[in-house]
Formats: sequence, C-alpha cells, structure tokens
Amino acid sequence: MSVSKRLIQAPMYYIQCDWEDHLNKISGEIWVSCKYKEQPSKHGKLVRMNICSDAGNPAVTATEDFNVNLLTHNAIQIGLKDSKFSCIFLAPRSIYSSVHKKSVTSLDIVEGSSCVSVSVDDDSNVAVWLADGEHKLITFTEHVGTVYKCRWFPSGKVILSYGADMNLKIWCSETGRCPVSLKGHKKAITDSAFVDRGRNIVSVSKDGVCKLWDCGEAICIDNLLEINCCINCCSISTCPNNYRLPESGSPPHERESGTDDKIVLTGSEEGDIHCIGIRSRKVLFSLKLQSAVNCCCCIKPGIFVAGCQDGSIHLISVENTDHIITSWLETNNPALSIMPYQENGFFVGHNDGSCVYRSIIDLDSTIRLNLTGPDGDPIYDICCDNKFIYTACRDSCIRKYSPDSYIVRHFQS
Repeated sequence: MSVSKRLIQAPMYYIQCDWEDHLNKISGEIWVSCKYKEQPSKHGKLVRMNICSDAGNPAVTATEDFNVNLLTHNAIQIGLKDSKFSCIFLAPRSIYSSVHKKSVTSLDIVEGSSCVSVSVDDDSNVAVWLADGEHKLITFTEHVGTVYKCRWFPSGKVILSYGADMNLKIWCSETGRCPVSLKGHKKAITDSAFVDRGRNIVSVSKDGVCKLWDCGEAICIDNLLEINCCINCCSISTCPNNYRLPESGSPPHERESGTDDKIVLTGSEEGDIHCIGIRSRKVLFSLKLQSAVNCCCCIKPGIFVAGCQDGSIHLISVENTDHIITSWLETNNPALSIMPYQENGFFVGHNDGSCVYRSIIDLDSTIRLNLTGPDGDPIYDICCDNKFIYTACRDSCIRKYSPDSYIVRHFQS
C-alpha cells in the first residue's frame, strides 16, 4: 500500500443549492453545514437582514457559530468561528437546461472558444451546440449502447466518442458523419487521451487493456498495459526534462507520432495506478491505493492527480515514485471527475454535487472554492475554455462558472 507524504484533512462545507436566489432577497433564509470526515455534521442557518451591509460586513445573520466573511450577488464565503477553514461558494453564471433532457454524462468545449461545445446524455445523444445553450448545431447517435464520453480532437473540428459498444468513433462535427471506428477492445471503453495533435490516441477499457491507436489507418498500434481488472481512467503527460525515460528495444511503429517524451497514467477498479512510457512500452512505476481510482488528470509535466471511490484525492509525481506527494482526505463522497486548472490546481466533481478547487502550490490554504447549483446530483464531467468552467450533471443541466478572480485572489496571491 502506498504511503502519502502529506495528509490534508480539512472540513467540507455545504450550502443550499439555490442560496443566491434567497440571500439576494430581504429576509431570505438558507441552510449551511460543515462536516469533518468521519464526524457528525454541524448545521446552521443564514438569514439576509433588512439592512444594507457595511463595508466588509455582509448583511447576513448566522446561527450555530457560522459566520459570513464575503457576500456578493454570486459568491459567499462561510466558516465556523472556532475553525481556521472556510469555503467560498460560487453560483453559476448561466444554466443550460435545454441541451439535454436526461443526465449529462460528458462535456467538452473547443479550447480557446466559448462558442462550440459537445456533450452526451444518458440516451447516448451526442449534441454539438453553441454556448448560449439554445442553438444545437447537430445531434447524432450511432453507438449501440451507452456513450460514456465525448471529446474534441485538438483541431476543434472532429469529435471522439466511446462507451459500452467497445468502439471509439471519430465524427465530423459539421455533418455528423462517422468515417472512422476504432475496434479492438473486448469490453466497454472507459477513458481516452490524445497524443499531441491526435494522430495517435490512448484508450482504456473494462477489459483491463490500455491501447495505443493510429487514427488515420484505424489500427491498434500496440497494447501498452494489460491487467486483470477494469481500467477506469487514463491521462497523458509530457515527461519532465530532468527525468530519463527508459529506451525502447525496437524502432517506433511507422504510424506512431509524438510518443518519445510521453507517459500515460492509468487508474483501475482495484486501486492500482500504473505509469507507462508510451514509446518504450515499459511500466515506470505502480502504486496501490485503498479504493477504486475513478478519474485522473495531468496537472503539469510529470504531475498527476487521481480521484477515488472513497472520496480521497492523491497528488502523484513521476519523480517521487516511492510515495504519494499529497492526499486530500476530506469527504467520503466518490470523486467522479477531475480537471486541471492553470497548472497550479484542479477541480474535482463529486458524487454529492460538490465541485471543489484545490491548489497544488498552496497546500496549506485554509480556503476552498466550491461551485454550487446541483441539488445533490453528481458532477460527471468538467471542462474549461480558458475563461469559463462548465460542469455536466445528472440533473440534465450544464452550468457555466467564472472562478478566475477568486482563484487569483485567494490561491495565487
């Protein structure tokens, strides 16, 4: 069992999902709560008073030793009087409720643009739509069975989707045509990652295999990893400059491109993490966690974050393979999705509807940032267009947030 060098055990704060609607009204009342892991929750109420707030003194009364340090039309910071920890809750800028009629299971947006998005729901409808959420450009369904995820290729013109039918399908976003299907997995495909511009991709499956594909010829170049349990997630990183990758004993495949300095991390249902050099096909290190690894992402070269079924989150480095750098043990709610943010932190979507930002440069931070809106519905996916954050939720809504000013002020100052 892998040991963490540093454990972080801060409390989780919770707030009524529509808090901004109530606290923007005189005498509006909402509930709040605070819970340390494995301890009873502490509950309280916040009430908007019938007076204007003084500078730096929000016009809200709090019960049960809760206090309010900040209140705007879309953000509120709460804490407990006897605790150094507090949480900033941020309400969504926009809510898109007409794109899908059922649970939104995956979401992606063209990088650098807030115009074109792709998402998929429980009925396996893959929709391409504009950022206003009202104008669908195209909807297509060709998978047999549930679609787990959809992703834009780096070009922003082609879409990758996959799921229970064991196929990775490549779509034209303008016509909805699917000229390429990658076939070879023997069970449902759970995750994927692009190598550079996407000539090659990596996929993982419930069959326990991690595959390297060539998209142009629609062939599997090689199996990078084969284990005896379901692989839930994968993420690709460029290797740090000072890390020496093992050499391959054979020349690269003629259809292999951009893999020389790439590594891929995989997380399994049995808690196993494996890191593989893509070019060498060699396992660089393996770790064993106490719970299934549901999601993972690369934060910066050689630095990964993994989220587990028991709610724990782990920071892992290819340069420190004898231990885990940091573990956050703050909730029992499963981590379902992780997204890197600006190379200094990440957002984690949990099964209880919380979506929390954590910094990797300020590990002693006593503040959390939580994106609000879902009423206990899981956050299945998170994406970013370099300006706004979008979340995919079981309640069929896609929410848009603008967290930058709070992250800069509280986590990067």
